Amino acid sequence: MNVKTEILKTCVFSALLYATETWTISKTDQDRLLAFEIRCYRRLLNVRWPKRITNVEVRHRMNNTDISKGSHKKEMELCGHICGMGDGRIVKKMVFGAMGRKNRKGRPRREWLDDVVEWGNGDLATLSGESRNRENWSGDGECNGRSTPMGSVSTDA
Repeated sequence: MNVKTEILKTCVFSALLYATETWTISKTDQDRLLAFEIRCYRRLLNVRWPKRITNVEVRHRMNNTDISKGSHKKEMELCGHICGMGDGRIVKKMVFGAMGRKNRKGRPRREWLDDVVEWGNGDLATLSGESRNRENWSGDGECNGRSTPMGSVSTDA
């Protein structure tokens, strides 16, 4: 079972999540990714639907967390990398700059920065400042040097 799990992670999930740090993941996309992951785990464990085993139990048997957490971590690492770039870099201008065009009708589309701000538990200025501190930035939305989420005030001096 261990070899099959490693093959699943290295071959299937790595191909599935290729360049996921640049995606704007909607709720539907996230649900589909999680459904595919559980389907793969159920096939490895030979668990069919008549057995009525919950997804939580399947995940517990595989000793894995969901693959979306890895995707979030990669996205936060990319954000930290871009925030650390110089202000003259084109990539940084494209990500953080405003486009000179009129707004479209209807609800605004979800953007990559919206995901980063949501997962980082703070505003963009706080995330940018936190990412420049390389000793404490882990890329997972929290600082290693403290236990409070990013954007909240720490009592440590």
